[in-house]
Amino acid sequence: MMKKIFLLVLSVIFALSIIAPLDANASGSYLGLGDDWSARFDPPHTSKGKYHVHVYKGKSQKGAINMDGTKHDGKNLSKVPKKSSEKL
Repeated sequence: MMKKIFLLVLSVIFALSIIAPLDANASGSYLGLGDDWSARFDPPHTSKGKYHVHVYKGKSQKGAINMDGTKHDGKNLSKVPKKSSEKL
């Protein structure tokens, strides 16, 4: 019986690891912006943090910005096409 429970728990953990985001810090919701561009909206990570968005081309992060327009992680949206940033 214990062996079956162990295998069941191990199977669930394996399944969740496959469908979980690759970025361990990823916690927000995603939005498709077209042409392989997407955005992830995140809440603050610290008490002094701000709501922010990360923008990706495929799996490569191309920009990030706080919702108040300031840089996030030292990045802005300068590498994001205007068409995609307008959708944000």
